[in-house]
Amino acid sequence: MEEKKVEQKNENVTLEQLQAQLRALVASIEAARAELELIRQQIANLRLLKATLAKIKELGEGKTILVPVGIDAAIRAKIENPDTVVVTIGPNLSVELSYDEALKHIDKRISALEAAAMLIERTIAETYIALENLLSQAQNLEKEENK
Repeated sequence: MEEKKVEQKNENVTLEQLQAQLRALVASIEAARAELELIRQQIANLRLLKATLAKIKELGEGKTILVPVGIDAAIRAKIENPDTVVVTIGPNLSVELSYDEALKHIDKRISALEAAAMLIERTIAETYIALENLLSQAQNLEKEENK
């Protein structure tokens, strides 16, 4: 009888451990999804940037545009030289590139972010598989305890 109590305690600890692992995996998936959403937003912003640059290039030199400077505010500006673009290349570091070089730089950033997104998606899928395995183990353990 005493031996059975010890077994049940070990099973309870194991079930508790499985539940803790399940919670950790769920938290991991949630964090990965949040990171994936940020990356997708960055990709969308870069694609919007490319479209904006294309429109500015199409408008050409000397055209007046409105530049947003905050919520509900914009100023008029004239396009001086649509063939050069100042691009951020690091924290507090920017460089002036030709229009075509800027597009290549943006495309490289998009490609890098898409690769990161694919890696995160793969990690999420693998974590779901691990989660399903743990759930199955936990359910089997609960069935054994209920016998």
